[in-house]
Amino acid sequence: MILNSSFSEKELERLKLRLRNAIVQALEARFGKWLPGPIPRPLDLRPLPSPAKSQTIYLIDRPGAERSVVSVGWIGTAVREAERYSLGILSNELASRIDAP
Repeated sequence: MILNSSFSEKELERLKLRLRNAIVQALEARFGKWLPGPIPRPLDLRPLPSPAKSQTIYLIDRPGAERSVVSVGWIGTAVREAERYSLGILSNELASRIDAP
């Protein structure tokens, strides 16, 4: 927040308090009647399928193409894994360091 320096400390404190109260009042008016939602179901932890027994390489030749793309993949976490989201964030962070110039 940028304010003119001609305000005294006391005036600044009053302005901050008025602003805070206005924000709290607006939030309570908008969201104050929200009730907690239902508790989510537990994760489905049935056994995962076994990984594939073989590896596959796909080569798609496009003569005259201006670019080439190399993609490498492996079996990752299942959609129902509890750590899926945190591992996704970690993966993005690590990949951004590889892609940086």
